[in-house]
Amino acid sequence: MQKFMRINGWLGGLLIFSMPILLLFFLGTQMAYSQVSSRFEVYQTIPEVTRLADLAALPAGQVAMLRGQIAESNPVGHPSGLLVFQERPTDGREVRFREEFKLVFPQFSLQLLDGVVTISPSETYKQIIQQRNPFRC
Repeated sequence: MQKFMRINGWLGGLLIFSMPILLLFFLGTQMAYSQVSSRFEVYQTIPEVTRLADLAALPAGQVAMLRGQIAESNPVGHPSGLLVFQERPTDGREVRFREEFKLVFPQFSLQLLDGVVTISPSETYKQIIQQRNPFRC
């Protein structure tokens, strides 16, 4: 090994010692690419809904992606106007060690092309947001 290092110098040593790192990097990127492509295939099959009529045509329990704008008539969930927020202590006290605060997902309205739909948070984490109320036009 020392003879090889003397003959090829620092470049050969660098190649020998960097090869395991490059191999791990390559395997990690291949695993990440596999995960992303499989998730993309799953999300690609979810129907995109922009109209209330299309939403009514979907079967009950069907996962759908709604594309619209947040309606102007939304109740204010947080003083800053955020739809999803995390509450903190309000009395000015410091956050305690390992104190956690849950994310809050209040009910809001989404303006689709032909009406408004009210969206409520889910009680389970399987789907954070689910449509509970019938359509409101």
